Parts: sequence; C-alpha cells; structure tokens
Amino acid sequence: LVNIMVVTIMWQKAGVPFNGAYTAVVFSSILGTMVAAYYKIAVSVAPGIVVNSLLCYDLVICQGYTWQQTMTVPFLAGLLILFLVYANLHRKLVSILPQYLETVIPASLGILLVYRGLVMGRLVIGDPFQLTAMGSLNDPLVIITIVSFVAVMVFLSCKKSQGLAVGLLVALVMSFINGYVEFPAYIFSVPEGFTDT
Repeated sequence: LVNIMVVTIMWQKAGVPFNGAYTAVVFSSILGTMVAAYYKIAVSVAPGIVVNSLLCYDLVICQGYTWQQTMTVPFLAGLLILFLVYANLHRKLVSILPQYLETVIPASLGILLVYRGLVMGRLVIGDPFQLTAMGSLNDPLVIITIVSFVAVMVFLSCKKSQGLAVGLLVALVMSFINGYVEFPAYIFSVPEGFTDT
C-alpha cells in the first residue's frame, strides 16, 4: 500500500495525471501479484520505489525527458529480462558478477531511497555554495520529515517490523493536520483521459 501511494505521487510530480498514475500503479500491482500467485510465490508485487524515483527524478525532472519517453526504459528492461530468463542466460550473468554486489546493491539502493525521502521532505536542499544544505526548521514539512524519520528509527531499533508503516502513518496524520494532504472528493473515479481512448 505504501508503494502504491509513493510511486503515484512521484509520477504525478513527473507530469502524469494523478488518477492515471494511481490506476496504472494499482493495475500493475494486481497483475504482478497474480503472476506471482500463478507461480505459487507467496508475495505481493508492487512497483519499486527506488527504480521509479530514478525514472521520475533523474530522467524526467532533472534531465527533461517526458514521462512518455521515460516509460520506454522499464518496458525495454522488462523485455531484456524476459529474454535473459527464457534464454537461460540470467544464471550465467549472475555468476560472473562479484559476490559482494549482492550486499552492496541493496544497501546503495536503500541509501538512495532515504536520500530521496529527505529531499522530498525538504530536510536536504540544494545549495549554491556546497552540494546540499539542511532545510529550514521553520518549514512544517521539515518538521514532519524529522518526526516521521525518528518514529521509523525508534520502531526499527526496538525490533518492530512495523517501523516504516508507523513512520508513514505519523507523516500522513501530520501532513493532514498541516493541510498538505486532502481527502479525495470521491472514493472511486474514472481516470483522466480514460473516456478519450
């Protein structure tokens, strides 16, 4: 559920209409989970936050590609993965990679994800004199980011697996109180542009 909202908001910032992005993320999650169930894998599948943040922020926002052009990247990557799996080349590719990459890649993606969250929460901002700077503590979004980040760290340090969910719930409640989040007018609605197709 967290992935669905975060990925939807990222694509909205990249220019995709909110309802269209939400619908695409939900349908891809349902389809991925059904494929996993077909192969008897007990997981729920949703679009990854790290990959989507790279696509949205690096390709669309920073480099200026349109979101339509950017969508070709995961499409072509998916085709390449399907080819590697069906040609049985993926095992050879994994076997020639150094062993330490199994640890380094998830850790670096985790650091990237935390950094993106701090930037989105305006705790880390750009600075003309140095690479980054700390955001203003007078900004309510910075306070929300700090409080939710501390909530996540406290719960995770107490070995509670719900740490991320609690942090996001704290951020949601504080964002609602400060007017950053509004409840939708309708629970269900037709995505923008859906009737045009």
